[in-house]
Amino acid sequence: MQAGRIWSYRSFVQLIDERRIWLDDAGVLTGQSVVILVRQQIHTWLVLLALRAMGVSTISISQVNQIKALGLEKYDHLLVFEGQGALSREAVHSLGIPSVLVVPLRYPKPVTPADAHAALEPRSGAGHVLYTSGTTGVYKKLRIDEITDTLVAKSRADWFGYDRNTIFGDGGIGTWTAIGYKQPLAVWAAGGCVLFSVPGQLWIDFNRFRITHTYVTPPGVAELLYQAYQLGGTHHDFQLMIGAGFLSEAHTCEVQAKLTPHITFTYGSTEVNTPPMRLDFQGDDVYWYTPSAPDRIEVVDEHGMLCPPGQEGALRVKLTHLDFQSYLEDPSATSSMFREGYFYPGDMAITRANGGIRVTGRTSDVLIIKGQKFTAVTHEQRLQRRLGGIEVCLLSGIDPQGQEVVVVALQASPSAEHGPAIEETLTGPLFSRMVAVYFPRFPRNDTGTEKIKRSEIRQILKTKALIQ
Repeated sequence: MQAGRIWSYRSFVQLIDERRIWLDDAGVLTGQSVVILVRQQIHTWLVLLALRAMGVSTISISQVNQIKALGLEKYDHLLVFEGQGALSREAVHSLGIPSVLVVPLRYPKPVTPADAHAALEPRSGAGHVLYTSGTTGVYKKLRIDEITDTLVAKSRADWFGYDRNTIFGDGGIGTWTAIGYKQPLAVWAAGGCVLFSVPGQLWIDFNRFRITHTYVTPPGVAELLYQAYQLGGTHHDFQLMIGAGFLSEAHTCEVQAKLTPHITFTYGSTEVNTPPMRLDFQGDDVYWYTPSAPDRIEVVDEHGMLCPPGQEGALRVKLTHLDFQSYLEDPSATSSMFREGYFYPGDMAITRANGGIRVTGRTSDVLIIKGQKFTAVTHEQRLQRRLGGIEVCLLSGIDPQGQEVVVVALQASPSAEHGPAIEETLTGPLFSRMVAVYFPRFPRNDTGTEKIKRSEIRQILKTKALIQ
């Protein structure tokens, strides 16, 4: 469904087949690899599904400069869509990919419509490459083969409760992200409907088409709230699933009051295809997750031993046969994050006696003061609540005078009210020296999840001579 138009599965399959015929005539062959420069979601998906049915390996990108950053020069074709702007021969040559195909938005009808089941199922040799957010400055790629892809879609459909009555509102998260790629496939595996909304239109579509589910990131939640306040209307029956970040308890209660009472936080990563834990918000606790299986999630110390309840340690996920087992062409990163049947996502966490797990921060999101490490996220959450939801990022460093300092980075306009609030919230020896810095917008990754790039904030602080 897009722009109010609904396609049956038979019509959807015919649209896929039209693209398959065009791609075949254009010289795309089984076993080749193709880069797709994403346009509107529906056009991207139709081509992507056609390539899957042809046994072609694919990867989606949002910007041309990602070709070099991701090392895609050896791919056989780059697909761009009609109306995206012409690429000069010099530009094509500099990209390294030998063939650039301009995909039309209209096609002649095929003589014989394809069989629905055959067109939606990937052919042998097909596969799709996902990549991590790149917050560290280096992308890590993962390839899912056609057999695992199908099994993952069916598994996720069961886990999220999709069925033939599901109307899934696509939150505008692109196919280059794990969420944007995996969720529509799961809905289609269950026989449901995916509604692709144009930017700024999702809340209108919620009220018009009675969407039953959507999956968004925290910035997507903020956009939905903005649309709801601007456009009015209410809709209290849909399941709102939130991934790739957290909301404060006050913010979550606001979402419940304005959007829907049905809120589920999911914990996951690109590397883990089967979600390992979730939090169904009941209005009282927004931090403690429930594992999908008793032994799926563990918190361990630096020696790999299980931490007792209340002791902070590194979180690790037990991998299943449906999860990724390694990165593509990156043995160093693989050996660091995939170890002995577990994936180490880089999160710190604690457990409690009833099996609940709370993520306390990233192993890299720590404040180092007087040689000791402290998790930043708990202090950030307290200050964010005190400041009424303003986004906060805390970093430790050495100031120009050689003294340890905590930088309080705020995504906001400067205000005299912030200083007292910061001093009242962040107390004790850890925060004896602080400096507040304002950003109109934090630097974030470019892959849809919009995670804050702490390394880039730190570099900006160094450029401003606030820290060494």
